[in-house]
Amino acid sequence: MEYLSKQEILDIHETVLLASKKGDVLGVLNEHAFSMLTNNLPLQSNDDFYPGIFIKAAFYVRTIIKEHIFVSGNKRISMAVAKIFLQKNDRIFLLPEDEEVERFTKNVDIKNLPLQEIAEWIQNNSLKVKI
Repeated sequence: MEYLSKQEILDIHETVLLASKKGDVLGVLNEHAFSMLTNNLPLQSNDDFYPGIFIKAAFYVRTIIKEHIFVSGNKRISMAVAKIFLQKNDRIFLLPEDEEVERFTKNVDIKNLPLQEIAEWIQNNSLKVKI
């Protein structure tokens, strides 16, 4: 399984915010959580803590949103990170309409959705690439 490096996530962060033109501020807000995300997830590759690709994608999403890793754009960045992570692992994340994504990411934040529920939503919106 391929994971995203810290630099890859920073590049995604910059790309998402510059494309949105919403006046977002670039930068990491929670360096500790960011380091934990990029250093610990690859160590869990034995699937004991985060079994399967969709739970791992959900972990990226929930951690970025709940830990407020970036100064702004955490919900949008979390979806882009999940999409790139899945692409690196032969999956296509078919992001639904913006309104549905916004509603879902707000629920991740406000309702504290469990990892399994986030993973199921991601899986329901994903396809396996046939090689």
